[in-house]
Amino acid sequence: MIVPMKKVSLVVLNSERKHVLKKLRSLSIVHLEQLEGSGEKLEALKADYKDIQKAKALLSDIALAKNSKFNKQKVVTIDETLEKTKKIFSLFEQKKELLNVIAANTKELDRLKKWGGVTPADFDYLSGKGVYLSLYEISNSKYLHISESVQTVFVNRDKSQTRFLLLTDDGIVPDAMPAEAFSIVMPTKSTSELSTEIEDSYKALDTIAQTLQSYCVYKDALDKALEKRATHIEFENAYTGMWSDKDAEVTEVPAFSKDLAWVSGYLPAEKASILQKTAKENQWALLVEEPTEEDNNVPTKLRNNKLVSLIYPVTDFLGTVPGYHEYDISGWFLLFFTIFFGMIWGDAGYGALLA
Repeated sequence: MIVPMKKVSLVVLNSERKHVLKKLRSLSIVHLEQLEGSGEKLEALKADYKDIQKAKALLSDIALAKNSKFNKQKVVTIDETLEKTKKIFSLFEQKKELLNVIAANTKELDRLKKWGGVTPADFDYLSGKGVYLSLYEISNSKYLHISESVQTVFVNRDKSQTRFLLLTDDGIVPDAMPAEAFSIVMPTKSTSELSTEIEDSYKALDTIAQTLQSYCVYKDALDKALEKRATHIEFENAYTGMWSDKDAEVTEVPAFSKDLAWVSGYLPAEKASILQKTAKENQWALLVEEPTEEDNNVPTKLRNNKLVSLIYPVTDFLGTVPGYHEYDISGWFLLFFTIFFGMIWGDAGYGALLA
């Protein structure tokens, strides 16, 4: 059955908003209506939540051995967790940059591998002496027909291409150079430097991998920090979202509503007396009424016997929990689900026997 609910509205002093919300949270019986808060603090809390969530996702991809010492979790404060989060991000950024260096350098080495070792500094030195050399490729047949007026230095050839150096005294390509000759862009670093960078990058990646493994001891701390930040966000959202006369864009505000704030929500009818008692003790203005058909966000609380409650995980998974103004069919659902499951299981048994 669906537990009857009551709609409640509270009017309090604007200065007591935080105290009221803390009190309602301690009671744990009121489901507040959806509030849209704002403010720098709320945005900062949301940003922290996203960062912690991202750090948790990044660490979840790290595999640890069963006997690893980093499986033992450490307890730290939420501020320390946020610091660890920043370091995790920094390490992954470094990892990303190193992978980019390795990819770029490997691509550059692949481009130049048929040339052997290339050192741009040597070419710069020669150009300073008036000897200009450029890297070129051309088909084997075309290379044989290059004009003698074009000075070239043969490097090597394969089945289809010939690699050579163009020698000039002014760095200008002569008109007699065949159009089919393809100029090879000089690398910014020597091939030996590129190889060294790749080797150093792999070593740095190993160090980062070990450091990231050491941060796996904070996985539980990240989970707890997420829970705390979610609670803080919920509270701050409600605190800044509570409607007050100070937020109202009206030309006339009743004298009795000055410096007041109000919030509404729902609670089980049987718990209404608890809130009424608390409101009386704290001098809150409280209105308790029946939800109407226009109240579309009334939460649904189901109460059935232990047998019928067995179907709750299935209805939750399928999203078939009834709305407040609908009927609870949990018992019927369990009955027919059991029958249909039995039929399917029986068919599976017959199929297994036949197989």
